[in-house]
Amino acid sequence: MIKIKGKGWWIFQSIVIIFGLSINFKLIENTNNIEYLIERFKVTGLVSEIVIIIISIFSIILFHSMASVKVSTKIIYLVIASIYSSFIIVGLAVSNSGSIYLIFNSPLNIVLSLYFYLTILFVIYNFLYWIYSKFIVLSLKKEVLLSSPIKIWFLFFIGLCICWVPMFLLLYPGIWGWDGMDQINQFYSATSGEIKFYLTNHHPYTTTVIMGNLFNIGLKLFHNTNKAISLVIIFNNIYLISSFSYLLYIISRYCDKRYSKYLFFFFAFFPIFSFWANTVDKTCYFLGAISFFYAELVYFIKMDYKSWNKVHLFALFIAACLVGLTRNDGIFYVLFTLIGSVFLKNSINVKLVLTGALIGIFIFNRFGLPMLKVLPTEPMESMQVPMQQIALALKENPKSLSHENKKQLSKFLDVEAMSRIYTADNYDAVKSTIKFPQWRFKGEFDSREKQFNNVPIVKDKKELYSIWFNLLLKNKLLFFDSFLVGNYNYYFPTTNVSLIWNDPPLNGGASKYEYTKHIDGYTSSVNHFQFYLRNFFMRSIIVLPIFNLLFIPMLWNWLLIFVSTLLLMQNLKRYLIIVFPSIMIFIVMLMGPVNGALRYCFPLMIIIPILFIVGITNNSNGEKKYG
Repeated sequence: MIKIKGKGWWIFQSIVIIFGLSINFKLIENTNNIEYLIERFKVTGLVSEIVIIIISIFSIILFHSMASVKVSTKIIYLVIASIYSSFIIVGLAVSNSGSIYLIFNSPLNIVLSLYFYLTILFVIYNFLYWIYSKFIVLSLKKEVLLSSPIKIWFLFFIGLCICWVPMFLLLYPGIWGWDGMDQINQFYSATSGEIKFYLTNHHPYTTTVIMGNLFNIGLKLFHNTNKAISLVIIFNNIYLISSFSYLLYIISRYCDKRYSKYLFFFFAFFPIFSFWANTVDKTCYFLGAISFFYAELVYFIKMDYKSWNKVHLFALFIAACLVGLTRNDGIFYVLFTLIGSVFLKNSINVKLVLTGALIGIFIFNRFGLPMLKVLPTEPMESMQVPMQQIALALKENPKSLSHENKKQLSKFLDVEAMSRIYTADNYDAVKSTIKFPQWRFKGEFDSREKQFNNVPIVKDKKELYSIWFNLLLKNKLLFFDSFLVGNYNYYFPTTNVSLIWNDPPLNGGASKYEYTKHIDGYTSSVNHFQFYLRNFFMRSIIVLPIFNLLFIPMLWNWLLIFVSTLLLMQNLKRYLIIVFPSIMIFIVMLMGPVNGALRYCFPLMIIIPILFIVGITNNSNGEKKYG
């Protein structure tokens, strides 16, 4: 039983914390300061009041019972608590008022925001200490499997195959959304009215080639679109299961067999993985590449450098190349890994392998794709942040743009339409106003490449960025607000978890022009029973208490920050090689086109358990050597 001295001081602290947690971020207008304060401190519902009181008292108890820790550890706790507190206060302001102005638009709001921020900081700081103390207790003696590698891999492979069969049958012949349809149409250079599909790297070319060839083989064998799709799906399942099985083997062999079993059940029954293995989409290939890549990174962290195997160095090269070729920003994941490897002891071979992979990916993208007659991806795909900011300036502060500015912008986009259809949560609306003739380039590749390079947003991109920068100087706060509003669902909890099933859609959901002769024969379900069973499953799985939290992007990003911190507290230099590429994923989300799409968190669902297992099986005296 914990004894706390100074009960009067303890009660005072509890009251201060309770009032701090009671501050809400409702948008309140036309009131005096007293009424405003009453409304801002008003808690709706008895349950909310009870939860606030319990959290307040528990955090005070933790604070008074905290054992002495090193100053460096306290600083790390404080930094992480500060990050989480910032996420919360920004998320509350944006979700309630649509912008961050509620935090500081008056002296009274500044005081309230600061009070709330410090309260949340105190609570999270104490909870971090408590969770970390429990984490340390879990660091028990390792149980390592020493069986035949092939046998271990095969057992995991068969187990996952059996567990994924129900999802395969539920989704048969497979889910085919617009991205996958675009890739198949590109592969065949299909025509739909005035639209002529041609190869681009909008969706990674390597994934287009894999899916296109499998689909083509299926058509020749079965003369049926659904059966051709099922061949792609079967390959996807085998590919992803094989990659997961290899990762599980590495975990069981070099970390701990118990945790490999836990991870097996997660891969087997968390429906994200089996669902996307049954989609005609590039996502599955990147997930498999990330799994393979991280398996090799775990090997090099856990093995003594004197025992490193050349086969694993070759496997790391292949895995890095797959990461770079199955996602257009994959080269940056490899680059961040290389930066992290700088601090891995005696890792010159690892650095050379990663450098070689980077060079190979760059050469393929820069020179290989044009030789294969593949156009680059459209430049506006990576311009979400500046384009959304320009759109918000056009909508909220049009006076900051001179007539000349608007005339310059009109070369790149539809100024009037952009200001009218701006949507904070989804870049696609703004992107549709950019003047880029998608699927409208005519002639052979050389002609199409020339037309592509002459589009203003390609040819004169520097001019567009110059306009954006001038607007930034006039709209600093507005631009900052646009950035936060456009991605806050990645670090603040949202109740909308349906994006997981809407992307790709269950029933295709593609535009009419995508239904070319290669797509027309596709039916998304075999019969009505399968269709209704599928919809029942998809809707029910995201409303299960506790379990549905796994479908909220914020959870995975918070876990990434916390688990990465735990790793760095144990062995800063050694673990940077696996922490750095993980951080890149979070950066991609903040720059991505959709606010809160769970699809961008999928890699973290593989990486976070790995980071946790690596940390939990760490030896304070150095990693164990295996022969």
